[in-house]
Amino acid sequence: SQIADVRLDDARLCFLLVHPLWETVDLVPGGKRQSPINIRWRDSVYDPGLKPLTISYDPTTCLHVWNNRYSFLVESEDSTDKSDEVKLSEVHCFPARLHS
Repeated sequence: SQIADVRLDDARLCFLLVHPLWETVDLVPGGKRQSPINIRWRDSVYDPGLKPLTISYDPTTCLHVWNNRYSFLVESEDSTDKSDEVKLSEVHCFPARLHS
């Protein structure tokens, strides 16, 4: 449908556009402090002292959800939460590939 096509176009655009907050940041492509971070499971080290990762969200802060059929992006408004917890303003999720 035309609505689905518009949403798909928006999803493509969200991956191509740079967020305004990133326009003035010195990016280090390929460095240890790059964003996004490429997590390679073969290079990871297990730490038994780490607590389980807990993920929760407030749906009222969700600004946009894009789905382009191979990944999805969730963007949240993050100026109201002043807690000491780490809060992500954007999350890009890519499902694991069965045949890579």
